Amino acid sequence: MIFIIGTKERTKVDSTSGETDEFCHSCGYFAKFQRGITRNWLTLFFIPIFPFGDKTPVNICTRCGSMQH
Repeated sequence: MIFIIGTKERTKVDSTSGETDEFCHSCGYFAKFQRGITRNWLTLFFIPIFPFGDKTPVNICTRCGSMQH
């Protein structure tokens, strides 16, 4: 029997914190940023099973989608 086990980082946007205007180093524009939280998940057959590790806060650019820690 073959098991495909791995890890995946998933990001959840925090809709209660609102947006801020900041400079994005990825796209080079001033853009709105949303706050989010990333977390690592153990996957089995590419399906997230359970989270592990710490929650990491990130800012997500609404223009290009890049994440800044």
